[in-house]
Amino acid sequence: ALAAAHTPFAYYYGRVARLVDEFLGYIENILQKSRRIIEDPERHRQGDRPDLFKAMQEEGKDNPDPKEWVKRILPTRINIARALLIDASGSMGGASVGGRAEEKASDKADRAIETAVLDMETGDRLESHDLIMVFNEKATILKQLDEPLTPQKKEEIVSGITASMGGGSTHDGDAVMLAVDKLRGYPADRKIIVVITDGEGNGPSKVQDAIALAKASGIEVIGIGVGEGTSYVARVYPHHVSVPDPNEIPREYAKLLDELGFTESE
Repeated sequence: ALAAAHTPFAYYYGRVARLVDEFLGYIENILQKSRRIIEDPERHRQGDRPDLFKAMQEEGKDNPDPKEWVKRILPTRINIARALLIDASGSMGGASVGGRAEEKASDKADRAIETAVLDMETGDRLESHDLIMVFNEKATILKQLDEPLTPQKKEEIVSGITASMGGGSTHDGDAVMLAVDKLRGYPADRKIIVVITDGEGNGPSKVQDAIALAKASGIEVIGIGVGEGTSYVARVYPHHVSVPDPNEIPREYAKLLDELGFTESE
């Protein structure tokens, strides 16, 4: 049972806090590898010191490169807009804490909530623009794209997920289409929809059609399944992370983002 001093967010964040730092470490390593140097002569003219080591190397050459006398900067972020969709349908089971079906709690539901908190916290630190929704037979938006992710909002989001978990059908296609509609006109360098699910959709819209619509709109869709009973994710989502253990998420998730080019600097 959840101690009175804790909240659903505190409970689930406590289970993945170290994974957030690990995930950020993987992302930073990828950024460091792929980022490009940007020449910024204006900064040098404004009084910034040149790269003296590079300047000294150029000094003895017949045709020294003037760029070596220029202060250089490295971009550390790209403008990403994401939609995070959490499956709360009956096949997921109930949440261990804060939910309506604690007596029907399942590892599948808890792993999904932990993954959602991990993704939400990582996105917050990377300053991405995140839309967050939970879905079963209907999709409920818990956070709009430009809405600040305050500590109170984090509590509301996780409480909304746990309260919904374990009931209704899996209308994943409708949820993805709603996310496409929200992201399509949003100004961002990269756009991505992340669906945390067991993959067993049974709504009126096929998720494969929604994924194709997203692709045509310049939006990638990633399916994430953690724990037992999520192997279907690999068959439904062309881009996916399907692992038995939450500890494997940071490495596999970062690897997939790298392959999709979501960590390349503009």
